[in-house]
Amino acid sequence: MSKRAFRILLGAYFLFDVVVSLYRSFFGVRVPTSIVYELYMVFGQPMPIPQPLPLALGVLGVVLFVWAALGLFFFWHGARVVFVLLLLLFAAIAPLKPFYIISGWSEVFMHLRLLFHGFMICLLYFGPPREYFVTRLPKQTSEVVRQ
Repeated sequence: MSKRAFRILLGAYFLFDVVVSLYRSFFGVRVPTSIVYELYMVFGQPMPIPQPLPLALGVLGVVLFVWAALGLFFFWHGARVVFVLLLLLFAAIAPLKPFYIISGWSEVFMHLRLLFHGFMICLLYFGPPREYFVTRLPKQTSEVVRQ
């Protein structure tokens, strides 16, 4: 796989991820208020947390994700690790989000998104592009090797 082909695939992956995120944000997460009240009765009211903390962590997450995306595009050495750690962090944070019901196209897109996350991780670590992320040592001259 050439660098150009990988970059096109990576761009398509990020474009799909952004479109699914925007679709989910605007159309896919609608919870009727009657269900929310019933969920509150079962699980209790949500606990308020200080707003500067989630805001700071959110901004840090977005900055690191943009850095990792650029790093994957330009084949920076640490970008793969940061990208996978951020995906794990976002997965760990998911249960802390408020109630939402996934249905219809939102559910289909979410499953496709998770499939593509796994595909990209496998491609980065086990596919042909992994060679582009390896740091190469400078070639030594024969005189240095003899000594």
